[in-house]
Amino acid sequence: MRSSAFPIGLKLEGRLCLVVGAGEEAERRTDALVAAGARVRVVSERPTQALERLAHDGTVALSRRAFDDADLDGAWLAVYTDLDVAVATRIAAVAEERRVFFCAVDRPGQSSWSHLAIATAGPVTVAVSTSGRAPSLARRLRDELARVFDESRLGEFAEAIARLREGTPPEDRRAVLGHAVSHLRFDGALSIPDGDRIGPRGREKP
Repeated sequence: MRSSAFPIGLKLEGRLCLVVGAGEEAERRTDALVAAGARVRVVSERPTQALERLAHDGTVALSRRAFDDADLDGAWLAVYTDLDVAVATRIAAVAEERRVFFCAVDRPGQSSWSHLAIATAGPVTVAVSTSGRAPSLARRLRDELARVFDESRLGEFAEAIARLREGTPPEDRRAVLGHAVSHLRFDGALSIPDGDRIGPRGREKP
């Protein structure tokens, strides 16, 4: 089956990204973009205290009003975190016209990108995507991967491999590093709930 998404790792350092909306979801999306080094413009009619603090500190540029088409000027990436269908449709149309990648939370059909659930361990980053269709599953898989990474001390191992690479001549790296990681493997199995026991609203059947 062909995937509807092409996963990539964007370098957003210094690039303008737009967040439109309010509440904790807007905070999370803003924090993620700030952590990636992006310049973040937030447009919110009801900004949370956390967003107000970020604006006061100069971390983000905050406009306390409704979305305007001009908010997409110069943006590389945009996200809408509220659930107003009309607003999501409007931003999607303007973003498409301007070739700005846009994500409307919980509306994959109107989005040209979706957030990936990310687990990190030192220099290792693993991202899980369900193309926006089952974000709760992506988050759960991310949490399990993070737990396994932490318990196995993967971050320390990855740093050791990085140091080994730096000290190995380029012509020998493939063989030396390949041997160094050859015995890494997952033990155990992924336990998945029986699909027949999941009800239509996601609740487990008695």
